[in-house]
Amino acid sequence: MLLLLTHVDKVCEPVKTDKRLMFHSRTVHKLVNTAATRYGLTPYCILPLVNYTEEQVVNPAMNILVLRAVLKILQVASNVSMTQ
Repeated sequence: MLLLLTHVDKVCEPVKTDKRLMFHSRTVHKLVNTAATRYGLTPYCILPLVNYTEEQVVNPAMNILVLRAVLKILQVASNVSMTQ
């Protein structure tokens, strides 16, 4: 199981201004760990994302986060289909 943790930029001001800071933010790290504990998942299964809500131009840093999530979803789906 995976969990998409959206709107992370709403709770972390540095990430709001620079999406590349997502994986260096202690706030995001705490959110991921809190979600993992709450839902009984490993932090590896929590995928933090920033939504396109205010941007008017495509942001490559945000695209990387979305692509990373999609790749993870495909990996998990592939693993599940291989075990069945």
